[in-house]
Amino acid sequence: MMKKTKLVIISFSIFFLIAITYFTFAAEIRRKILTYIFVTHDYYRLNALTIDIQNRNFSGVSEKLNNYIDISKKLSSEKSYMIPGIYNAIELAASNALDQEDFNYLEKPLLDFVDMEPKLYKPNVWLARALSDNDYQKSITLLKKAISISPSEETAYREILRIAQVNQNNELVNEITNFISRD
Repeated sequence: MMKKTKLVIISFSIFFLIAITYFTFAAEIRRKILTYIFVTHDYYRLNALTIDIQNRNFSGVSEKLNNYIDISKKLSSEKSYMIPGIYNAIELAASNALDQEDFNYLEKPLLDFVDMEPKLYKPNVWLARALSDNDYQKSITLLKKAISISPSEETAYREILRIAQVNQNNELVNEITNFISRD
């Protein structure tokens, strides 16, 4: 019995060492395995978010997005492979947010994501929408930044006009309409 146990332990150890050595030198296999791990993780995260979105639980959505972003930051202080997955998760949440309260729940994850990826158009627009009721000026700044990133996209123009209308800022409405008609 003792010999069988030793044999199993030694066999497992040798197999483990061979596997580690193989993965150390086989970059393509290592890359494929890590890609599958990240894709599976992204799939899991999107499914978890979908349940909260279907239940209109944007508090839970926000918590899960914050967790996702925190994990990404722990794995890499710079850009990570998880950013496209985070973007897809935030896009899913933002596209299902119906009112200002929903966007307010998404404010913190959007702030963190825009800090990670400041040059993406849609996250700037979504963050501007989230901030529109409590930080009007920053919201306008983000929308102007989004317009400079992609002047042909209409969403930022629509949002800046919505915010100006809600805040009864006719001067901003005129500025934007003049800017649009200038093109």
